[in-house]
Amino acid sequence: MSKRTTVALSLLIAWQLTLGCSVLESANERGRNGNLVFTIDTGELATDFDNPVAIGAMLDITVKQARGGGSVELTAASFRTEGSFEVVRFADDVVTVRALDRGSSSLEVAARGSDGELDDVIDLTAEEAAKVSLSHKCNFLDFKTAQY
Repeated sequence: MSKRTTVALSLLIAWQLTLGCSVLESANERGRNGNLVFTIDTGELATDFDNPVAIGAMLDITVKQARGGGSVELTAASFRTEGSFEVVRFADDVVTVRALDRGSSSLEVAARGSDGELDDVIDLTAEEAAKVSLSHKCNFLDFKTAQY
C-alpha cells in the first residue's frame, strides 16, 4: 500500500470514528407549526419519521429550532390524548417518550430558544413489534462483532 493510500485510509477511519457512525442514522421531521425540528436516532439508514414505535419501547427525541437549527430548552411536553404514549421526561433539548399501547397521538412540545418561546406538534404511532433484532449501530469497514 502506498503512503498516500495509507494516509487516506487512516483519515477515513479517524473521521468515521469521530462521527460515531451517526451521520446518516437519524430521522428528522419538522413539526406541524414549522417552529421546531424533531430528530430521532434510528440506528439505521432511515429517511423518514413514520416508522411506528414498538409498544414498551422508549424513544429519545431531540428538538431544535427550525430556523437555523439552533438549540432550545424544553419547557413542556405532553400528549394530546392519553393511552398510547406517555412522556417519561424532558430536559434540555431531549424529550423521552414511551409507547404504552397500540394507537396514535400528537406530542405537543414547548421550548425556549434564540427565537423566543416556540411550540410545535408531531404525530407518533405505537404498534406491536413485528420483529425484534439486534445489530451493530455502525457497520463501517464491515465490523460485525460486539457485546450485547
